[in-house]
Amino acid sequence: MVPRLQSLKVRLLACSILTTLLATGIGYGVFRLVEKLQVVEFETLRERLIAFFFLFILLSTILNLCILPVVLNPVKRITQRLRSFIEGGSIEKINPADFPEMRGLVEATIEFVNSVEREKSVASMLRQVSRKRAMMAEKDAMTGLYNKSYLWTMVNGELSRSKVLGDSLSLVMLDIDNFKHYNDTNGHPAGDQVLIEIANILRENTRDLDLCARFGGEEFMVVLPKTPLRIAEEIAERIRTMVQSASFPHQDKQPLGTLTASFGVASFPDHATIADELVRKTDVALYAAKRAGKNRVCVYAKSFEQELSSTTEPGNTSPES
Repeated sequence: MVPRLQSLKVRLLACSILTTLLATGIGYGVFRLVEKLQVVEFETLRERLIAFFFLFILLSTILNLCILPVVLNPVKRITQRLRSFIEGGSIEKINPADFPEMRGLVEATIEFVNSVEREKSVASMLRQVSRKRAMMAEKDAMTGLYNKSYLWTMVNGELSRSKVLGDSLSLVMLDIDNFKHYNDTNGHPAGDQVLIEIANILRENTRDLDLCARFGGEEFMVVLPKTPLRIAEEIAERIRTMVQSASFPHQDKQPLGTLTASFGVASFPDHATIADELVRKTDVALYAAKRAGKNRVCVYAKSFEQELSSTTEPGNTSPES
């Protein structure tokens, strides 16, 4: 039984016992008074009163035993129903008709629980709206990938985690080759569909723990936690192959005869230990892939920096994208 019901039972029993004792005391007082006044014969009075006391105690005990279940059983049942509701049951299981002894209490309880359910429903709706707003702040509206702002947060967080745990962290940056030519030739709506398809290819060829983001324009980035440089290069090559073999509308009009992408790869701790530098070196590797003829994967090397110093800074004007 619920502890509070046990406490209620004890209190009811105590009240019953006190009532019986009080009635017995009053009867005994009357008996002594009558005895003192000698209204009736003492022996006859004593026998009658003793019989009366025993009968009164017996009836009081029977009455108490009858009252206790009437009071406690409905309380016990409604408590069990409420506990079931708290654990996920439905309030519809509590029907006032099932508790005629306590109908008013049950109706008030149902009204209270319904108000709690309404508040929970409103709170749940607010949480859903809050989550949707948070996702809108993190996601790129067109592709559904994470946006650049959230990407930086994740790169910093994953890099800190990798330093603590001693894991590798790799970045893959890709840029669609000759995308300006594709847009100018086929129109921006067609270009948007290409971006969406590239985003789908990235999602299908990465793990759940990886993070895919639209870095800007026709550039994308994949964050690969717990991934050494060699594996990251293999992943980039697989994605490059998937892009090249995919069927895009009007791809035969591209300078390379098909729609392709170039890739740059850099890793922690091989190439950098801070987020800004790791992203920059990934961009340098991508720039080297563009210079080398596009549609290829390049892993960062120091020699790329020398080539870069004589041309343009990465992230600005690069060879025709």
